[in-house]
Amino acid sequence: VLPSGQWLATARLQQATMAGAGDDAGKIFVGGLPKGTSQEALTNWASQFGIVTKVEVKLDPNGVPRGFGFVSFADAAVAQRLTADNNNTMEGKWVDCKLA
Repeated sequence: VLPSGQWLATARLQQATMAGAGDDAGKIFVGGLPKGTSQEALTNWASQFGIVTKVEVKLDPNGVPRGFGFVSFADAAVAQRLTADNNNTMEGKWVDCKLA
């Protein structure tokens, strides 16, 4: 038997794991990124909303950011909230967030 605090943390970890297991429920597309946005910058931006499990900034063949990427959150509800809000901005620029 786990102490109540440890049980709750374990339950949350299991829930996050199950939410991401085999599906992309917590994955969003982020378009219209500011010019030159790095993977680190997108990670920092997304981290303000919830636990980020993966970030991909898409690059052209020369390694230059193409202006969009993907972010996966541990909690699918975070992705749902972000895509429901049409006022997401990064570095003062509006960004388009959609479920991936």
